[in-house]
Amino acid sequence: MHVRKAMGVGAWVGIAVFAAPVALAGPADSMGRDEARAVTSAVPASVSVTPTALAAYRLDGPMPPPPPQPTPAPGVTVYGDRTSSAPPPVTFAQPQYPYGGGWSPTGLAQDTRLGPYQQPEWTTDRRWARVRSYVLPPYQIELESWYRGRFRKNGEGDRHLFQEEIGIGLPHRFMLDFYLNFEDTPDRDLHFKETQVELRYAFADWDCLPLNPTLYLEYRLHDAVDEPDAVEAKLLLSDDLACRWQYGVNLTYERELSGGEEEVLGATAALSYTVFDQRFSVGVEAQYERATVNTNRDDVEETFYLGPSLQFRFNNRTHLDIAPLFGLTEPSNIMQLFIVFGIDIGPGHGEGGWLNPVAARSN
Repeated sequence: MHVRKAMGVGAWVGIAVFAAPVALAGPADSMGRDEARAVTSAVPASVSVTPTALAAYRLDGPMPPPPPQPTPAPGVTVYGDRTSSAPPPVTFAQPQYPYGGGWSPTGLAQDTRLGPYQQPEWTTDRRWARVRSYVLPPYQIELESWYRGRFRKNGEGDRHLFQEEIGIGLPHRFMLDFYLNFEDTPDRDLHFKETQVELRYAFADWDCLPLNPTLYLEYRLHDAVDEPDAVEAKLLLSDDLACRWQYGVNLTYERELSGGEEEVLGATAALSYTVFDQRFSVGVEAQYERATVNTNRDDVEETFYLGPSLQFRFNNRTHLDIAPLFGLTEPSNIMQLFIVFGIDIGPGHGEGGWLNPVAARSN
């Protein structure tokens, strides 16, 4: 009701407002002041308003459709093997090599980690002539031919030893070696001398223990009845010193089982630098031995050798090591010359068979 009343009052006010200027706009002599007052006073003070119902109206026709809602993206299912442990942490770039897909902490192919022990590729070949390191990956086979020349002083006669070796990597960080040794001496032409059997065991995967300690046991069975058999134990230590640098140390104890029961305590050490990745390295090797016999343990014979070391790798399966070591003490020979040629076969060789997918290893 108040709405209708307000609308009526507004209409009357509008008419009055509109009429007043019209009346006043005429000639001054056509309407007097009193007549104007009479017109404005004719506007009623109030009017009655009859209430009416308010109705709500809507547009004819269908309502517009609601805006489309965004559709969630479908889920993605990833298939793959779940590994039990994460790969070792890497602080350098991880290049992918065409022969595999392993990672290298230095970017060099020779440092590519491979096999179940995550060992660097350079440990799958004999790195030095006198110093041994770690073990071969499981089921890798290494065939080597050795030459060891001992050039003595004062015309005592040179000795030449030829060895044929086969090394086999075994599971659980074991390795087995067999040697057939042939010798040429001043008093006897080339002949079969002895058989050697070696067993190695690495205490942990690579880089899990400092210097990667490996136990080495050897038994030498002489062919001649008058020559005593001997046993030898070594502790093999080796590691990366820096990018392109590797080193190794072997601590040795050897004893004859009969005869003079000679005992030898010794140590060998080597340091090498990679000039061309997987192709050429240079270094130095040293050998110290302290020998005594059971009749006089106080009579000690000490020998020390030092010399350069070279390794050539013609491809990822073959290597050639040359190490001429020169005697620096009086009991030492003038020189010992070591030449080793090796061929690798099996999944752990330098072409990265351990890096390839499992399905490809059986091809």
